[in-house]
Amino acid sequence: MKRIKLIFPYPNFPISRQCQGWNPNWGNFIPTVWGDYQFLINDNSVDYDFLVVFNFLINEEVCNCPIENRIFLTAEPESIQKYD
Repeated sequence: MKRIKLIFPYPNFPISRQCQGWNPNWGNFIPTVWGDYQFLINDNSVDYDFLVVFNFLINEEVCNCPIENRIFLTAEPESIQKYD
């Protein structure tokens, strides 16, 4: 099973509504296993296969996954927001 860590810095946004088969009764709960993938949402884990950072890091991150498995997704273009 592949482990994917997602850093999502907006605790009040119901990210679960973006998930496959979303159910409004979930609240902020996100299913952590889909098929052969386990998702670690804002988890303190340092052992994972992929890292996905949405918009910015919450804290400094210790990353034990290969650089080619690290993904940074921006919410805005650089003309609107600058990213470090």
